[in-house]
Amino acid sequence: MAYLSISIDLAGSTMVKQALVEASVDDDTHRHSLYQEFLKLLFGIERDFYRRLLSDQFIDHTRLYLVKAIGDEFWYTYEVDEDDEAALTRSAWGIFSALLELFAADRYLGFDGPRRADDFRTASPSPHALPSRQFNLPIKAHVDLVTEPIEINVERYEYLKDIVAELAGHNSAIYTVDQPYLDACARLNLGSGDNFNSRLGVSTRTDFIGLQIDRFFRLTKFCVPLLLGVGEGLMTRLPHAVEPISAELEHLQVKTLLLRVPGAAGDWRVEQKYVIIQPVPAAQMKGLGEDYAMFHVFGGLSLGEVVYVPPPAIETLLAPTQAFLAEHGFYALDRSTLMP
Repeated sequence: MAYLSISIDLAGSTMVKQALVEASVDDDTHRHSLYQEFLKLLFGIERDFYRRLLSDQFIDHTRLYLVKAIGDEFWYTYEVDEDDEAALTRSAWGIFSALLELFAADRYLGFDGPRRADDFRTASPSPHALPSRQFNLPIKAHVDLVTEPIEINVERYEYLKDIVAELAGHNSAIYTVDQPYLDACARLNLGSGDNFNSRLGVSTRTDFIGLQIDRFFRLTKFCVPLLLGVGEGLMTRLPHAVEPISAELEHLQVKTLLLRVPGAAGDWRVEQKYVIIQPVPAAQMKGLGEDYAMFHVFGGLSLGEVVYVPPPAIETLLAPTQAFLAEHGFYALDRSTLMP
C-alpha cells in the first residue's frame, strides 16, 4: 500500500495573526470577528481543494484522507497503486493541478487599526491608531510518495482502550462502548463512534509514522509560496523529462518539466511546466542519513508578474519566493519585467 502525502500550508499566517491581534487591542469582540474572517479564508482553501478534486474524473475522493490539521497546515494522504504507472501518474497530476490552481487564487485579508474608546463616540479615528494592514495570502504545498507507511492508530487504540474506559468512568477490565466512552475516544483523537450491526463501536482514525513521513515533513521547510514542492521519490516514479528552456538559457537552473500524463482514451499527452531542482543534503534534514531533492514546480512565466509586481499596498508575503526565483535565474527570462 502506498500513498501520496500532501501538505497544504498557509504562508505567513503568524504575521497575519500578529496584525490581527494588533488591530484588536482591548476589544475581544473585534478580535473574535477578525479571527472569523481569517478562519473563513482558511476553510475556503480546504473547500476549494475538494472542489477541484471533485472536478477531476480520475480522482477517487474515497481514497483521500485528512490525517490531521496542524495549525494552518493540512496533511492529507491519497491511496495509490504504486505498481500501476498510468494510475499513479493520473492521480499525481490531478493532485498537482488542483494545488497549482489553488496557488492562482487571490486571498485578500485586511485589518484596520485598533479602535480606541473615543472612536466609538466620534466619526474620526484616533490619531494614534495603527494603519490598516492588507494581505494577499499565498499557499505553500508539498507532495511526495510514501511507500512504507506505518499506520499507528489501530494499535494505539488497542494499547490504550483500558485507560480510555477508566477515563469514561468504566472498570478497565469490563466496560461497554457507550457515549462517554466514545466521547473519550474523540477527545484523544483515537476515533469516532460507529454502528456495527446495531451495536456501537469505534472507527479509528488514520495516522502514520515512518522514516519517509519524517523526511516528508523535513522537506516542507524547503517549500516556498506559489511553487509546488514535489519530492524526488514521487518524481522518479513519474514519466518525465527535465530540459533547458532553450539553448540560450541552458545555464539557468530554471528548467522545463515535461510530464507524460495518460488521458481518458488511454492515450498519453505531455503537460509542460517549469521546475527548479533543489538538492537537499542530509545534514539539513535533522537526523536523516540520505540526501534528497525537491522539485519546485510552477506554471507559466506570467508567475513573475504575480511575484515581482504585487498590487500596491498589499503585503504579499512573497519575499522568500522572490529571492528563490532570482537566485536560480528566473528573472533572466524576461529582464524587462521580472527584475529581482
